[in-house]
Amino acid sequence: VKKKATQLLESAQYLHGDLDSLGRTSNFAHSALKKTCLAVYYCTSSKSLCWFAEFQESVPVKALALVAAIICYILMTFKKHGVAKNETLCGDKIEEACNNITRLIDQVWYDDYHGSKLNKML
Repeated sequence: VKKKATQLLESAQYLHGDLDSLGRTSNFAHSALKKTCLAVYYCTSSKSLCWFAEFQESVPVKALALVAAIICYILMTFKKHGVAKNETLCGDKIEEACNNITRLIDQVWYDDYHGSKLNKML
């Protein structure tokens, strides 16, 4: 478990989906990100974003960044302990990770090739 968590954290592999038809990385397209965003933000609860028209067709960038930051934090826990731990999420660490991921999203967003892919995905 530690080894796999370490591999996923290296070069932020946990953010990459499958390669596209040109063999290029699909940034922020890992299936875990999609499944988590759908479960957290688009479930059937009364607090779900699916009740808001502007979010019925897309995932807000900040929502994606927050989910990616939480997944990063969980992977770091697995890397450190090798098992799931009932730890309280540290707001400062999540905020730092979220800010770092937001910067990565910005880099992808402004890339001619990858930016359009990210825009379509969201």
